[in-house]
Amino acid sequence: MPLVVGMIALGVGWVLGRGSPERSDRVAPVVTATTVRSDPVGSIAPVPSASTASSVTPTTAPPTTSAAQADDPTPVIVEAEVPVHPDLRGQPLEIVAYGNGRQLFQLDLATARLRSQHVIAQPFGRTRLLVGPTWALLPSSDADLSSTIVWDDGRTAAVEVGLADQILGVADGRALWWVVPTPDPGEGAFVQLRSVQGEFEEVIAGVPVAPSRVDPAGGVLLELPDGWFAVEPQRAVTDPEVGASRVVEPTVVPITSGRLLAISAEFAVVEECDDRLVCARLVIDRATSERRVIESIRDLRGPVPYAVAGVSSVASGGRWAVVEVLEPDDRASTQRSLGVIDLSTGEVDDIGPTQDVDQVVWSPDGRFVIFIAGGRVVAYDTESALTVVVADELVAIDAFGVRRTGE
Repeated sequence: MPLVVGMIALGVGWVLGRGSPERSDRVAPVVTATTVRSDPVGSIAPVPSASTASSVTPTTAPPTTSAAQADDPTPVIVEAEVPVHPDLRGQPLEIVAYGNGRQLFQLDLATARLRSQHVIAQPFGRTRLLVGPTWALLPSSDADLSSTIVWDDGRTAAVEVGLADQILGVADGRALWWVVPTPDPGEGAFVQLRSVQGEFEEVIAGVPVAPSRVDPAGGVLLELPDGWFAVEPQRAVTDPEVGASRVVEPTVVPITSGRLLAISAEFAVVEECDDRLVCARLVIDRATSERRVIESIRDLRGPVPYAVAGVSSVASGGRWAVVEVLEPDDRASTQRSLGVIDLSTGEVDDIGPTQDVDQVVWSPDGRFVIFIAGGRVVAYDTESALTVVVADELVAIDAFGVRRTGE
């Protein structure tokens, strides 16, 4: 109990000590709407058969000159044109996935070209895959083993970037990721920035607790007893008057005093209650702080939005959000399920279970939610309310990520 009280005091004191902007009053709901549960999709639609046979072209990647090489410095890369679901064909997105007997896949949805190669990595623990603009990282879960980086030309190398459970995610738009070392009890945490070679770039923030996730707007997100906060990183700069390096304090911006359900660089979807315990779900414009009630919560019928799913969980344009959901009569279930909220009506659709609620991505046009279900990479179509297989060749997938193409 003293430790819990101490951590709460540490968090509150940290926020107040930085002179955060005055918080908006908690909102009493003014709009009443009904959460409607749509029938979940009972089956996943298969990929239509291709009219022409796939063309397979084995290629050999150039040898790497890195001193820290994996066991296979000249991997064989197989390239093929494969059937992609027609509604997804042409999306400016490349899916990078790992699984099916230690295969790394790269599927370009715009061209339907699939590249695959055998990569030996991550013999222990939960599989994670971090995707950058020119590389994919398979972080190790064993302190005695190096992580594996795979470059786009197929070269692989061993890198020292810390354990998988210390890596928070990829910094938005940069070939770097945030790393959270295990803090000393009661002393908070330091967030560090490392390069893809594992080199320290800088210490970017000292915070009272380990951040919950990367902020798609930049920086990290922090969950404290008083709510959720966005923390912009401090930077090491040179003071021209003294010619020495100094540290700028991080900027702390309150997001919500309640539950964070979904977030993007532009919007946050939250659930808040007033002092009479009347609760509502709201959309917050992060640039203007404008708050809009999308529904008042009168009962627990249908899937209940519970937690954030993915990194940027609000679709482009702000019409939809994907969240982790629970069934109101099955709170003890270990099954992780996803739901899509229509932010214009508050309606929640249960789109089915997933292997990992953190591996969820919106298509650039805001139409599809891409996730893993049953070892397949699938996509939920907000227009048809159907879930479809992206490509039959992506099977037994453990982890995936995406990168934009054509930019």
